[in-house]
Amino acid sequence: MKMTEFTSIIGVIVAVVALGISVASLIQNQKSIERANRPYVVVYIDILQLLSTRNKFIIIKNFGKTGALINSLTFTPEYYSSPLQQKVFANIKNTFIAPGQSFTTIKDLSKLDDYKEVTAQINYSVGKKHYEDEFVLNENIAKDALIPKTKPSDKLTKEEVLTNLTEEVLRRSL
Repeated sequence: MKMTEFTSIIGVIVAVVALGISVASLIQNQKSIERANRPYVVVYIDILQLLSTRNKFIIIKNFGKTGALINSLTFTPEYYSSPLQQKVFANIKNTFIAPGQSFTTIKDLSKLDDYKEVTAQINYSVGKKHYEDEFVLNENIAKDALIPKTKPSDKLTKEEVLTNLTEEVLRRSL
């Protein structure tokens, strides 16, 4: 084998390896861009207290940068809304959720025996891309929420009521 043939073979091998590295890098970059810009639809609970009333909210929020179509949402065990007389988020199927948008429903926390762990499974899509996530909603965290309770009273001034409301809003932004 002549030196020129050897050099040509080495050149072809280097070119093929470089092409392979470039393609792998492009694929990795594309996946990173997709992950950064995809929707992240999350199901979680939050507790809000105004004066002596504590409420638990079940929230669906898109924390991603792209909107998504919610295909299904199931809770195990099922959540049931007494005031609505139906399952919680019974009509959420085929609902578009924009980036930063949320859907919220309320559940009263007055009964101590009503605390449980619930698994939420959500399926959503963008075009042909489908996502499925599962979240455990631990309602027992509400027992750890040490929020001072203020009893409503005719003796409270408007300023005191507004102060309590402002404290709750500020606490939620922590």
